[in-house]
Amino acid sequence: MSKPADNADDSAELRRRAQAELGGRPESLGSKPEDQKSEPDTRRLLHELEVHQIELEMQNEALSEARNKLEVLLEKYTDLYDFAPVGYLTLDVAGNVCEANLAAANLLQVARSALVKRDFGNFISAGDRAAFGIFLREIFAAKTRHTSEVMLNVAGQPPIAVELEGIVFASGGGPAG
Repeated sequence: MSKPADNADDSAELRRRAQAELGGRPESLGSKPEDQKSEPDTRRLLHELEVHQIELEMQNEALSEARNKLEVLLEKYTDLYDFAPVGYLTLDVAGNVCEANLAAANLLQVARSALVKRDFGNFISAGDRAAFGIFLREIFAAKTRHTSEVMLNVAGQPPIAVELEGIVFASGGGPAG
């Protein structure tokens, strides 16, 4: 987030560019012969409106460019998350799955869509659930990276030993594990 001084500098630069572009237009509203006969206040207001219109067009163009860049980055992130070779889960404070990648769904033998809103603790072996609860509380309390080794129960398979690693996202989301 930029500081107020930066915003003032950006606004001044945007205004300078808009006025330069307006000056380059051959048929600017303020330069028509019939406008020259108008009162000075009217001409000044017309000029201000033209400048503001150009500023808005420039801001809209900048926002469109930023949005396009953001969409490209989101697509890259989604591909990296979804196709990572290790299981990633995003959990809330209660341990419910908010998001899961393909490797996590494959490991747990559950469709990814069926994992969402499901209590991840149900996959933890009964003997390790207390350790998992402590793991979650530590992550959300300290907001630092923590690890824990637990056994996962996957339907139709013997228990699987896994190492969980989690951290709270800076954006305030749940831990990734």
